[in-house]
Amino acid sequence: MNDKYYITEATFKQITSKVELPKDFQFKDTLIWELSNGGEIGLDNPVIFSDVEIRDLLTFKAICKDSNLLNITVFKEIQVADSYRYVAPEKNPCYHLDKDCEKIHADYDLTPIKIPEVYIERYSGEEELKIKVNEYRVYFRTLINEFNTKYGGEWIDDENHKSQFAGRISAKFKIPDTDVFDRDEIGAKNSGVHNLLNDDVVYIKKDITDGFKSLWVDEERKKIWHEKKWLFRQSCLGNKKEDIYGDIAPYSQEDVKRILRGIHLIKRNSIIAQLKHLYHIQYCPELKFNEETLQKLGLRPCWNCARFAGSGDAAYFQL
Repeated sequence: MNDKYYITEATFKQITSKVELPKDFQFKDTLIWELSNGGEIGLDNPVIFSDVEIRDLLTFKAICKDSNLLNITVFKEIQVADSYRYVAPEKNPCYHLDKDCEKIHADYDLTPIKIPEVYIERYSGEEELKIKVNEYRVYFRTLINEFNTKYGGEWIDDENHKSQFAGRISAKFKIPDTDVFDRDEIGAKNSGVHNLLNDDVVYIKKDITDGFKSLWVDEERKKIWHEKKWLFRQSCLGNKKEDIYGDIAPYSQEDVKRILRGIHLIKRNSIIAQLKHLYHIQYCPELKFNEETLQKLGLRPCWNCARFAGSGDAAYFQL
């Protein structure tokens, strides 16, 4: 299988957060040095990153440049466990045959339909809960097929038909009919395919340079940099409950952690995020990967791309 297929940004983040290049893999990034040169500290700026952060960035860039590298990395296969909280069991992410698939560009405001809490709370043991949830799922799915056959696939948009459906579920499982179509709000964006524009690159590079510069606006940060450079590299320690070990005198734990939290926020939310975005649109704007690689990582083909949209299964997962 040498065909290449598309994945979303959300799935790409999952994949690249689980891989690590072999220890002997050499990969340099002069771009970080270039963009950091606009900061007051100049070419020393890349030293703000820890070894873990540098490795994460270079792994991300390497995979964007050559998706075959996923085959030589150490990775954990994506395994999504069924929580028994939803009518449709959670599944591993999909890959898409068509970059125009509506599922790639969807904005997900809601999770799948939930199993009503009043139903779940009746069962204490894990095995009993699984049996009862599966009973609910089977009936729910059977009823969907019945309504699809009787009213057509668009019945869910008709309030009368939707009310009839909820009434049947309510009577069968002794739950309020208002709970039948309940969902959690998430508001997550799933869009994954970019068109590479030169303006995008220019603006992103400027944002990265501005991120480096912003590190030196605060006088306390500059002082820490000159006296305790290693703390910049380990800014994640600012979010730890444990005390920071090592020579931080004459600073207090509280002062150092407060400063490190500010540094880490800028690094993670601005500089590192924008560097990854830049690598993405420069080297792999369409997020297109080898099918065999995607399957090894635990992804499955998108049912919508495969044109299953008229089946009971398709309607079941659309709800």
